[in-house]
Amino acid sequence: MNKDQKASYLRTILLFTYSLIGIGLLMNFSISPAASNSLSLNIFYRQLLYVGIGTFFLIFFTYFNHKKLKKVSTVLFFLLVASLLLVLIKGEGAHRLIDIGLPFTFQPSQYANLILTILIAKVVSEKAKEEYNQKIFIILFLIVIFVSGVVAIEPDMGDAAIIFFANITLLFICGIKTRDFFMVLAPTSVLGVIAVLYRDKWKQRIVYFFHPHQSPLDAGYQALQSFRAIARGGVTGAGFMRSIFKYGDLPENTSDFIFAIIGEEFGIIGCILLITLFVVLLYTGFKIVKNAESSFSRLLAAGIMLNIATASIVNISTNIGLLPVTGIVLPFISYGGNSMLSNLIGIGIIMNIVRTNGE
Repeated sequence: MNKDQKASYLRTILLFTYSLIGIGLLMNFSISPAASNSLSLNIFYRQLLYVGIGTFFLIFFTYFNHKKLKKVSTVLFFLLVASLLLVLIKGEGAHRLIDIGLPFTFQPSQYANLILTILIAKVVSEKAKEEYNQKIFIILFLIVIFVSGVVAIEPDMGDAAIIFFANITLLFICGIKTRDFFMVLAPTSVLGVIAVLYRDKWKQRIVYFFHPHQSPLDAGYQALQSFRAIARGGVTGAGFMRSIFKYGDLPENTSDFIFAIIGEEFGIIGCILLITLFVVLLYTGFKIVKNAESSFSRLLAAGIMLNIATASIVNISTNIGLLPVTGIVLPFISYGGNSMLSNLIGIGIIMNIVRTNGE
C-alpha cells in the first residue's frame, strides 16, 4: 500500500463515514420535536454530543497503534463478560444499560463485537504459522456462543444475533473447518430454537413476520407501520421534516426504524442513496482488509467491517420486511451514544491500520 493509496483510503473512509453521520444528524433533527412531544431538539443535540465524543475516540485510535490491542485483548474480554453479567445481576432487563455517570449510559453489548474481533484476531494471528488447530477454533466458537447467549438472556435477541453471525463469519474467514463449525453449531441451534419457543415475545416476532396483518395492533404493528411509512414516501419522498409517522405512529423511530422515516421523507431515491453510501464504505473497508500487511491487521479490519455490514443489512432488512423485527440500530444513523462510539472507534482502528501499513 503506497502513500497515495493510503491517502485515498483515508479520505474515502472519512468522507463516507461522516456522510452517513450527517444523514443521521439530519434525520434526528427532523424526528427530535416529534419524539420529545414538544419543539425541543434535545435528541438532536444529544446525538451531536455523541458524534463529538465518538470523533474524539476516532482521532485517538487513528494514531494509536492497533497492534498494541493484542496485549489488552484478554483484559478487554473479561471486562466485557463482567459488565454483561453485571447487567443480568442488576436485573436491568430489556434496558441492557449500566449508569456510569456520563451523558449516556453504558450498554456492554454494543462493544461486544469489537472486543470479540480483537480477541479472535489476536488468537488466530498468533497461530497463523502453525497447522490448523481444532481446539483453538472450537474454543473461540464457544466464546462467541457464550457472549451471544448472555446478551440474549438480558434479553436482547437482536444484538445477540449480530454478535453471533458477525463473529462466526469472521471465524470462517480465519479458516475454521466446516466439520468443526457444524459440530458446534448443531447443538447450539437446538438450544436457540428452544430459547425462542420458551419466550413468547421472540416466538411472536417470528410467527407474525410471515403474517403481520394477523396482529396489526401488537406483534405485527411495528413492521406494518414501517411498510406504511416507506410506502407514503414513494419515489421522491414526502419532503424533509414532513413525516407523519414520526409522531408516535412508528415506535423506535429514532433508532430501530429510522430507515423507514428516511424512506418516508426522502423516498426510494433517498433509501438508495443511503444504501450506496454504506456499500462504498464497506467496499473500501474490505479493500483495506485485502491490502493489510499482517494477519492480525487483516482479521481485525475484517471483523470491524463485518460488524457494520451485518448491523446495516439486518436493520434495513427489518424495515422493509425481509427479516423479523430485531431491535438493531442502523450504524452511524440511529440515535444512541454506545452504537456511535463503538462504530467510530472501529473506524479509527481501520484508519490506523491504513496509516501503519508497511511500517
